[in-house]
Amino acid sequence: MKNKLLNTPRLKFLYSLLAFELVYFTLFRLFFLSYFYREVTPGSASLIAKAIWMGFRFDLRLSLILLVPGLIFVNLPIKSLSEAAFFYFG
Repeated sequence: MKNKLLNTPRLKFLYSLLAFELVYFTLFRLFFLSYFYREVTPGSASLIAKAIWMGFRFDLRLSLILLVPGLIFVNLPIKSLSEAAFFYFG
């Protein structure tokens, strides 16, 4: 039986946003590396690979922290904006 809570369109949006953020941050890191390519010494390929891996892990944590408010909002039992109590002006 499929878990319907993990397969909703809202959560799929958050998963795609997480993937987009990871790609975005990684592209910036690679752009930074290519911009300062002349300062890289020939024997530092393993250090660069470790730095990119460490940066990827940091970016994953940062992306997950940025998605926590979205995850909380997705799980609120609001079907439409007219049912939300904080949008009621009458």
